Amino acid sequence: MIRLYVSVEGTTERRFCSKVLTPYFIMRNVSTTTVNMRGNISLERVCPEIRKIIHECDIVTTFYDLYGFKRRNNRSKEELENILKDEINEPYKFIPYIQQYEFEACEHKTIKIMLVKV
Repeated sequence: MIRLYVSVEGTTERRFCSKVLTPYFIMRNVSTTTVNMRGNISLERVCPEIRKIIHECDIVTTFYDLYGFKRRNNRSKEELENILKDEINEPYKFIPYIQQYEFEACEHKTIKIMLVKV
């Protein structure tokens, strides 16, 4: 079984991983573990945490909101993802992902659309 760690920004992202991604991946022989950063996401905080966990699993990815990224100095999502790739320097084990829009807003909008259709 492949071991996937997902470093998440907070509770909403952790819950999404547990309720949606874990059931999907378990059927594909991938176990998932979420690492909750509890907000305050920044390059200085995230990189050391990822370096700690990267050798405990087969793949590490991230699930952070661009909006929640502190001290990003107007860098784009792509620029931040590239910096993370360069800092971690594990091209076969690390796949950074930064959500362009605040995940909570997307989640709440989806719920509203579903309620209107019911």
